[in-house]
Amino acid sequence: MKLKFTANLSLLFTELELIDRFKAAKQQGFTAVEIQFPYELSQKTLQKVLQNNGLKLVLFNVAADDLMLGGEGLACVPEKRQQFRYALAQAVDYATL
Repeated sequence: MKLKFTANLSLLFTELELIDRFKAAKQQGFTAVEIQFPYELSQKTLQKVLQNNGLKLVLFNVAADDLMLGGEGLACVPEKRQQFRYALAQAVDYATL
């Protein structure tokens, strides 16, 4: 069985800007990447940088508001229902690249 690994660009190559981590992943032999929250890049930019480096994006998360700062995030907070719906729609848009 041949194992396949992806580079998590949120955790690897953090000395580089996000846009430059794609090239670093490719140079290290990865063919696929994941990003916790890719939304600092536009959909068009994300698609272009993936194509330019011959990479597939195989995993990303719905935006989670304050979750990474120790907050509750969006999905389980009734008062943030509208914000969660927006984040979900945004994730669907990114998933259809």
